Amino acid sequence: MSLQKFALCCLIGSFSLLAHMGLTARAYAEEVRTLEAVMGLMGRSLGPLVKPITQGTAGPAQAAQVHQLLALTVEAQGILPDVVREASADDRPVLEARYIELMQDLTKAVQELETALTNSDVNAARSALNEMVRLRGIGHDEFRL
Repeated sequence: MSLQKFALCCLIGSFSLLAHMGLTARAYAEEVRTLEAVMGLMGRSLGPLVKPITQGTAGPAQAAQVHQLLALTVEAQGILPDVVREASADDRPVLEARYIELMQDLTKAVQELETALTNSDVNAARSALNEMVRLRGIGHDEFRL
């Protein structure tokens, strides 16, 4: 193989590698969602469940939908709000702990909702839903979400 052919092969290989790395980085960036995106998905997941839960018609079929909401809630725990990330060094630990506490409470409420729906326990499902709505209000107020 001549030196020119070897150099051309190296050049093509380098460009291919760089293109692949760029696509991989872009794909990774698309996989990492913002808190706003995850919260939006959470809201869209919860919306269709509210009416059946409040009317007492929800059951095991809706528990599967709540399981997806649970996964989103756990994902949201790992994404700090802008208010926390941009806080001063003195305020950040307190705000971060409060956010995590609220998200853990929300996760517990979602788990309770899933269990209630699995067991067709209408009163427990309504109670868990009310707790979720209460926690969402607190979180959105405190962290301007």
